[in-house]
Amino acid sequence: MLPLEDRWEALESLERAVRDAGASLLRTRHLDLVRTPAGEVIRVGRAPRPELAGWRYGEALPPIVPRGLRAWLRRVLHGVPTAPHGYDTSEIGIINYPFESSRWFASPFLEEAPALTALFGQVPLSPSCPSCDEALALAPWSFQHLRLIETGQEAGVEATCGSCRTDVVVPLTHARPVLRLGLFLVNHPLRSAEVVEPAAMAVERADGPEGLLRRIATSQQSLGEAGASARLSLQMALDEMAEAELLETEWREAEELAGIMDGELTPSPPLDPLRRRVAPE
Repeated sequence: MLPLEDRWEALESLERAVRDAGASLLRTRHLDLVRTPAGEVIRVGRAPRPELAGWRYGEALPPIVPRGLRAWLRRVLHGVPTAPHGYDTSEIGIINYPFESSRWFASPFLEEAPALTALFGQVPLSPSCPSCDEALALAPWSFQHLRLIETGQEAGVEATCGSCRTDVVVPLTHARPVLRLGLFLVNHPLRSAEVVEPAAMAVERADGPEGLLRRIATSQQSLGEAGASARLSLQMALDEMAEAELLETEWREAEELAGIMDGELTPSPPLDPLRRRVAPE
């Protein structure tokens, strides 16, 4: 992380590039995508969620390009549980390959069935099941039955463990990474303004992601019972929470490193080698 004065210099250089040689590619009330010799730059004013959502989830920008996809995957995969050695849901007797369409009869996610099968065949919903202590395998066709519930302190996810066949509740923070992936798979066709804008407004009216999660948990609706816009608003809320936490983590690490470089931390012999490496005298 750059020192504060270097960050200001970087911002000023981008501002000069935008002012002197920038060409606006797409502009809304609060956002401006500008092409400069240094690359594409987004200038942000006071951008409300619906406007940002139109860029990120809607049709305002072209579909994700490979470079953007790599960056998105790095963010969304942060915290995804590591599959145990040999993890394969075909071994628990509930998923038989090749794909069986009868398992998905009347499912609202029928078109995404192959993708969901590939996802949950490789990654558990949660690192452990509260009932059997194994990785919480999820039958992919049961993704539609997941529901958020209130557990007192934070929202939980109610699911049926594919290994022990028990209905369990796991903390949302444990299931969130894989839940985001699943929601992305079923929501990716939803790019029209008629769906994206109401979804973003739902997050806005709930006073942010936490408020929206409380509303969803109170409604007791499963993912399959919720409408397309409601599922997209859930994805938006989970994305915002996860990325905010990741940014806060990166910021804390940067501040700790800056403290080391500035000599603000209490002297500690084990840290001396690190201090000398990052801030040589």
